[in-house]
Amino acid sequence: GVLGTDQADYFVDDFCVPPYSANGCASPTLLSAVNITCTSADLTWTSAAGKQSLVEYGLAGYARGTGTKVNYVTSPQSITGLTANTNYDFYVADTCGNDTSAWVKSSFKTANGPITAAFTAVPGLPTAIDLTVAFDASASVGATSYSWDFGDGNTGTGVTTNHTYTANSSYTVKLTITGPCGTNTLSKIVDVQGINIEENIISRSLSVYPNPTAGQIRVTFETASSEDVSLSIQDLSGKNVLRFEESNTNGRFDNYVDISKLARGVYMLKIESGSMKAFKRIVKQ
Repeated sequence: GVLGTDQADYFVDDFCVPPYSANGCASPTLLSAVNITCTSADLTWTSAAGKQSLVEYGLAGYARGTGTKVNYVTSPQSITGLTANTNYDFYVADTCGNDTSAWVKSSFKTANGPITAAFTAVPGLPTAIDLTVAFDASASVGATSYSWDFGDGNTGTGVTTNHTYTANSSYTVKLTITGPCGTNTLSKIVDVQGINIEENIISRSLSVYPNPTAGQIRVTFETASSEDVSLSIQDLSGKNVLRFEESNTNGRFDNYVDISKLARGVYMLKIESGSMKAFKRIVKQ
């Protein structure tokens, strides 16, 4: 035999006593990890019929024997509580009565998303003292919690929320979402205009009808003087989809806007005249 190793053959008189070997119990094959998410995975392997398996897993490079153990199971085996974008090793051995096969190793990496923040901001009608904006983050992907910074020193939570501003300005609103795959943030500029009595002449007199509609809307409002008027229709991302101007309104605007070619959905009508602005939500059927 070879002395100094655990694989030596030992001879006593005329008898040879071989070292223990797991070769009599076949090892599992075809180890794989499937259905991998940011926090879970299904471990699969192939064993001989009727065999149960021992499973151990941990962070890549861990010492076998120190990982998380799941004993006497069959394939597939679901594991949870993992960390996103992280490498893991796992080992599987089969049992054969009182015997155990050699351990077989495989590795996998958890997913890193998707997690994407998205939101819309829809201003209401301004009053003499404030303006309320409706925020909606339901288009976000992979989120379980939502945190808002409204840009004026106030914060909020929830997938949808309203916030009331008390001063005209452009505010940087930040949404932070958190989910199984981590955290993601998105910032947008929200334009708040029309607060105070002088600016509010348009919003106080603004009429848009019919609303909802599949065709034209009639837009009427008063202006402070014979200022030029600019009307734009924006989608909820803030992109202009229609825009036109009218000169010398002589204190009143009364005209039709054709939205028949727009896709169905919610839009924002933005009116500008001189230093004044007003907003109105419209629905295209």
